[in-house]
Amino acid sequence: MSSQNGTLDVAIRNGHVIDGTGRARYRADIGIRGDRIVQVGAVGAATLELDASNRVVSPGFIDVHSHSDLTLLVEPGASSKIRQGVTTEVVGNCGFTVAPIGKDRLGAFKKFWSSSGSEWYGVEPTWETMGGYMRVLEAREPVLNVSVLAGHGTIRFAVMGDAPRRASEAELAEMEELMEESMASGVCGLSSGLRYTPSCYADEAELVRLCDVVRKYGGVYATHMRSEGDNGDWEAAIVEAVSVARAARVPLQISHLKALSKNVWNTSGRALGLIEGFRSQGIEVSSDQYPYDAAHTGLTVFLPQWVTLADIPALSEEKRGEIIANIRRVLDVRGGPERIVVVSSPEGRFDGEDIAVISRSLDLTPEECIFKLILDYHGEISIISRSMQEEDIQRIMKAEYVMVASDGYSLSPSGPVAVGVAHPRSYGTFPRVLGLYVRERGILTLEDAVRKMTFLPAQKFRLAGRGSIAVGALADVVVFDPQTVIDRSTFSSPTEYPLGVEQVFVNGVRVIRDSTPTGTRAGVLLRHGPGNGTRTG
Repeated sequence: MSSQNGTLDVAIRNGHVIDGTGRARYRADIGIRGDRIVQVGAVGAATLELDASNRVVSPGFIDVHSHSDLTLLVEPGASSKIRQGVTTEVVGNCGFTVAPIGKDRLGAFKKFWSSSGSEWYGVEPTWETMGGYMRVLEAREPVLNVSVLAGHGTIRFAVMGDAPRRASEAELAEMEELMEESMASGVCGLSSGLRYTPSCYADEAELVRLCDVVRKYGGVYATHMRSEGDNGDWEAAIVEAVSVARAARVPLQISHLKALSKNVWNTSGRALGLIEGFRSQGIEVSSDQYPYDAAHTGLTVFLPQWVTLADIPALSEEKRGEIIANIRRVLDVRGGPERIVVVSSPEGRFDGEDIAVISRSLDLTPEECIFKLILDYHGEISIISRSMQEEDIQRIMKAEYVMVASDGYSLSPSGPVAVGVAHPRSYGTFPRVLGLYVRERGILTLEDAVRKMTFLPAQKFRLAGRGSIAVGALADVVVFDPQTVIDRSTFSSPTEYPLGVEQVFVNGVRVIRDSTPTGTRAGVLLRHGPGNGTRTG
């Protein structure tokens, strides 16, 4: 509740302000009234006075690549994110969203979702449309702000299942209708996961048709590209992504940019040069990145894209041999079976074990082991794949148009969302950049890192009023200690909370006090509108 008689609700004094824009830090006080920053510099008296001496005061961090679509329904307190200083998440990435659900397709859709390596966390969908899902999400009152992307894979599945073919004109028209409903409901754009079924069966024309709808509402196209080096030409995938965005005249976000296999290790400079060339032509293309050498995905990523799970039982021995050969190839380029660790399997049977260990226990070759696991568990196994090189991570991180993002989930170490073995990025992404890559390794300045976490994503995803410390800005604010901030989550102990993030405000309400959640939930659902901005409610 806002203070009366001109008194501020909150005054944060004596801090080093890093305002998000890239400007050098400066000493100033911050005054908050209601959900807005109303004073910067000289600040009057406040109901709550905080001393931020020797601390950094920055905008709240924006995680533009999140998969918390369901976890926020189950655990709206989102402790793994707000303890990092994240005040806004963009969910619905990689083409996988929990809406729309085609009529009479709920059972099939649940299997489709699980085969992507995602959990259901006990949620039973009560919605069919994107608008219905967003109303359910809003009613849960999450602790942080949420913006939603519509998923191409989900839209395609709602219309034509996982059919491995091009869409007909009638099917394209039906997909456009679902995209229109999603955009009208307030999503911020379209995501695709062209590495996965069924998105991989779409051609550029299909994606352009849906992005044409996105353009009418001023939205963004975010893509998990067709290849990141493990199953094709990485640079050709970048060209395809730009081609779609250019044809539809929409801003492009390349999701979790990385060199994913030994085929492309140490070639990130060429990929960045390609992107920079398109940027110099006026194409609005940017990217995001998580600061780890391991990806988290479903085991079905080892299957060739011409096959679906439903096809496998009827395949000839020759075709099965082709699948085994493909698994062997992908396993090799991802660094071998020791680098592939199961993190979630039915009943947790294989959780925490790598494919080399599991294959020996089953007396199978690694490729035969993967094929058996996919068949026996209907693809419902997720993995961590340690398939990247530190040199590429750092080179990509330095690019001015690359944001920080987790590619993770809002989680908690206990309760219904504590399923399987988490990737540490869900608990540590943002403090890891601030501690390891800024303070310890000097890869980024603190101002650069904060910009990549705040102002840059807010501008790209049209999050009006967020991403900066300025008079009139929405009061999403983080206070952290630049000398101690660091991640503590590891692959062996992934649910450890970070250090150094001391105070967090969401829309002017304190949700972290002295590094501990207050239990107050102040987030809002950010509904995107046709005026290149956001509205709440």
